[in-house]
Amino acid sequence: MTVEESIRRTIAKFANSFALGDWDLMESTLAKKLAIDYSDQPKETTGHEYAQGQREALELLNTQLILANVEIVVDGDQAEVRSSGAMLRVFKNLAFNTHSIYLFRLAQRENEEWVIDRIKQKVLWNEGDPNIHNGARNQQAPRRMGF
Repeated sequence: MTVEESIRRTIAKFANSFALGDWDLMESTLAKKLAIDYSDQPKETTGHEYAQGQREALELLNTQLILANVEIVVDGDQAEVRSSGAMLRVFKNLAFNTHSIYLFRLAQRENEEWVIDRIKQKVLWNEGDPNIHNGARNQQAPRRMGF
């Protein structure tokens, strides 16, 4: 498997973990220390805390994260990935979807596996009922994000 294929596999596992509700799978794609920037208040957390936070926020919803237009730049044992994304969330007959640009940074472990150590999201637009998703209720207007 090439480096790029290995990176794509990590990103695909991360995205598929949302639809599968497989929070252990999600955690396996994340570094122990993780930088998250979904808002104007970036934060540091652990891969475990991030996966558990997603579980708590999304466990009652049907979800799917679709990533496309994936661009990968590798620099030694680090890589940056930029992609378009759509996070689809459904609860009963209500939906709330977020269309975004994601920037992931990955690091290569000693076993040559790639893990995500940074996730940055630029929301392009939302559609639907934000009341079904805790994280969306306090979300501010979309912001500019420099790559």
